[in-house]
Amino acid sequence: MFKELLAHLNESKKEVFLVGTLKKTVDNFIYLDISNDIIEGLRSMLPDEDAEKPPYDNKENRGIGAHISVIYTDEYNDKDLGTIKELGKEYKFTTGKVHSVNPEGWDEVNRVWFMDIASPDLEKLRQKYGLSKLLNGHAFHISFAVKKEK
Repeated sequence: MFKELLAHLNESKKEVFLVGTLKKTVDNFIYLDISNDIIEGLRSMLPDEDAEKPPYDNKENRGIGAHISVIYTDEYNDKDLGTIKELGKEYKFTTGKVHSVNPEGWDEVNRVWFMDIASPDLEKLRQKYGLSKLLNGHAFHISFAVKKEK
C-alpha cells in the first residue's frame, strides 16, 4: 500500500497546493511554518513502525514544529540581511517526490524521510535578499519521519 502511495505521489501530474507562514527564530533562522498535520499524515502512512516524528519540538531544533527551511542562520548572519519584511506573509508550495536516506552527520538517526516541495515565491524571496534560489542547491523539503539508532 505505501509503495503504491509513494508511486502515485511521485508520478502524479496533479499539483497539491499548501500554505505556510514565514517566521523567524531569535537566532535568525527563517522558515515556513506549516501544519503539524502534514507530517503526522505522511508519517502515519509509513510501513516502518519504528518511524517517529522528527524532533522538531526540542530545544536544539528551536521548538518550531513542522516547517520548511527558507534561510539558514549562517546565511542570514553572513549576508547581514537585516529586517525580512515578508515575515508573517503566507507562501504557497506544492508537494513533490518522497525520499528516504541515511543522513550524514546525524549519528542518533539512521533513516530520515522527507518530501520535496516547490515554491517559486520562496525562491524569489531568497534571491531578493541576494541568496541562491535554493538552499545549498537542494530542493526545499519537509522532513516528516526519522528512525533512530538502537
